[in-house]
Amino acid sequence: MSFTDTDLKHQLVLLSEIENQSDRGSAIVGSTWVEEELKTAIKSKLIDDEKVWSRLFRNSGPLGTFSSNIDLAYMLGAITKYQHSDLQLLRKIRNDFAHKLVSKEIEALNFDTPNIKDRCMSIECIKKEGVSTARQAFCRACAILYSDLYLVSWKG
Repeated sequence: MSFTDTDLKHQLVLLSEIENQSDRGSAIVGSTWVEEELKTAIKSKLIDDEKVWSRLFRNSGPLGTFSSNIDLAYMLGAITKYQHSDLQLLRKIRNDFAHKLVSKEIEALNFDTPNIKDRCMSIECIKKEGVSTARQAFCRACAILYSDLYLVSWKG
């Protein structure tokens, strides 16, 4: 498996999609992008059996959540402790945007909402990236974690 022009185009389209969304849309689209690649990375480490895969990873299955997939990837040794922590932060940010309409201060959620901003700025993989906003931190973290997970799949 190698990185192709199609892979690059796919990444650029998704990055553009993330950057052109509202904050809520960016959080949901970005984390979904990473979650899909996480499943691909996990799949690269498991026996190829579509029936069992479908049963385990369907939405109501035992491995149907982003959280359970993050934990499984860590336990398989596919991701590091720091990646595990960063992915859990992305998941929490996504869940805030997906399940809450307003902040505690009764304002629309955005990347400047205190708990969301704090989570974004504490993502380890962007510490040396020189990002200045929580939105930039989140989008950059999605790109970095996606690339890391792509390499896991590539190495098999």
